[in-house]
Amino acid sequence: MIISGMISAVLFYNFVSTAQIPVVTDPAKMTEALEPLMKSPMMQLSTVIGILFMLWSANIWIFGLKHARNLTTKNALITVAIPMAVYVLYSVWQLVRVM
Repeated sequence: MIISGMISAVLFYNFVSTAQIPVVTDPAKMTEALEPLMKSPMMQLSTVIGILFMLWSANIWIFGLKHARNLTTKNALITVAIPMAVYVLYSVWQLVRVM
């Protein structure tokens, strides 16, 4: 997750340093001002990278949970898969909604 955060930070910094972000003082117009930012390929790539690293972390969590709590691989998989599925589905929904 640290590597994912670092990659996302670099992508975000590269995008923000080249983008023209308007100054917005009205909170109601904040969504309109940030919409082009969220539709950018850099931000979408950042979301995809985050999902991939989260899936990689889930693999590690499964075996960590298996050995830490003496679970079967199947039970550890179920325990990790439920919150991971919710996270991935929500992230994909956010990504598709912005497009």
